[in-house]
Amino acid sequence: MGSTLDLDNTTTTFTDYKDGELNFMNLLNGAGEVTLKSVKYIPDLLLRRSIGACELIDGKVVASQTMDKPYCVKLFNSKLIFRENLKPKFPFEKPAAIVSLKDESFAVIDDLRIHGFKLDGGSTWTFQLPTNAKHYGLAEDDFGRIVTIQETNKRAGTESGSSLLLINPVTGLVEEKVGILNNRFKNGVSKCRFLSYRAGTYYVTDLGQDKIYLINQTEAVTFDADETINRTGKMTTFGRPGTSADCFNDPAGTAVDDFGNIIIADSKNKRLSLYSSEQEFVCNLKLDPPTRRPSDICISSDKSALLVLNLQGAKTMVRYSLKGAFS
Repeated sequence: MGSTLDLDNTTTTFTDYKDGELNFMNLLNGAGEVTLKSVKYIPDLLLRRSIGACELIDGKVVASQTMDKPYCVKLFNSKLIFRENLKPKFPFEKPAAIVSLKDESFAVIDDLRIHGFKLDGGSTWTFQLPTNAKHYGLAEDDFGRIVTIQETNKRAGTESGSSLLLINPVTGLVEEKVGILNNRFKNGVSKCRFLSYRAGTYYVTDLGQDKIYLINQTEAVTFDADETINRTGKMTTFGRPGTSADCFNDPAGTAVDDFGNIIIADSKNKRLSLYSSEQEFVCNLKLDPPTRRPSDICISSDKSALLVLNLQGAKTMVRYSLKGAFS
């Protein structure tokens, strides 16, 4: 079944690829390049300085206004036309990452809480986050648990570090902690800020170290006094700082296809980069229009488009067609 997008005064019909296999490598042309063209966008007059967005199962889009007041989360229809500001049980405090959940609801994280919403935007639940740490990113694992990055600062007798918190969506309790790393490096401080999940692997973006971490195995299990499971994550790491084609400068959101290939928002280099499932650099994408300080990126619910948030420029969110990326 096809879906139709209103593109200015024309209409473009795309095949519904929800049941197909998405493969970014199918986008490569004979010259080993990928060009993506916009099919719709949200202007900065409607949404500003956002670092979190997702498309829901019914095609509606939710995006956070993170850095500019009034802090809010906005709901758009499938044609990216603004519908309403969400009304949480508690006011948003710098809302950031958003994730669509398997039960067709969605969740939003801010500086203080994780907020749950129904598909129609109605508020359902709220989980208070620990006040002695900071939290970034949001994902859902194969068991339906809500996952976020917890960053702790050095206190007496402790070291600073980052972990993944795996939260029971019914009770709001942390079921597991997966240790990522100590935040102190010889060449600066780690800043794990973006998180995605695909087929048993967590993808963590460290913009402080200009690296991407793939966490897909766990070891060294211990238990807290409250019986929370602690695990040390075994990681695959890639990336290096710089402006060369295969380098990062403040990397941000990631999008992963059905084969493990990754598109990464390379924010300060103002580009999207494609890496293979073996974490090898393939190319930097050619985008029409070009991206401007990209932050979060995500694949549409029917897998026909890539949604990209920009921190700069007149187009805060751009939807690029992925037509041709299916096996």
